[in-house]
Amino acid sequence: MLKKNTDNYEWFLIRAVPYKDANGHVSMWFGSCTNVHEHVMQQKSAVENLNHSLLKASDIISSKEKTLEEIAYSQSHLVRRPLANIIGLVEMLETTAETSANNAIVAMLKQSAAELDVTVKEIVFKV
Repeated sequence: MLKKNTDNYEWFLIRAVPYKDANGHVSMWFGSCTNVHEHVMQQKSAVENLNHSLLKASDIISSKEKTLEEIAYSQSHLVRRPLANIIGLVEMLETTAETSANNAIVAMLKQSAAELDVTVKEIVFKV
């Protein structure tokens, strides 16, 4: 970086090549200074934009990960409870011959099925 007259520093690309005489001693230097300040500033801006985009993407991924964790919890706990009820009630229906008992079991089956339906709809809504 070189300081300009305005007390601001700017980026320069500086190159120098020595010219040697017949004895191998440096007799003079040839060089160039190229102002690359605008290019460096554009690159820094591009990097900042990419970092901002990566942060936003990271937030989105974190949100999706949280949603997936909630779905996994729902799958393992909330869905399993009414499903276990339904399985147990079906087994009771298979072993009970009384009509009045069967009617009560069917009512409980309907309730458990409705709970399961609500839970599945809530999971689908999260996705």
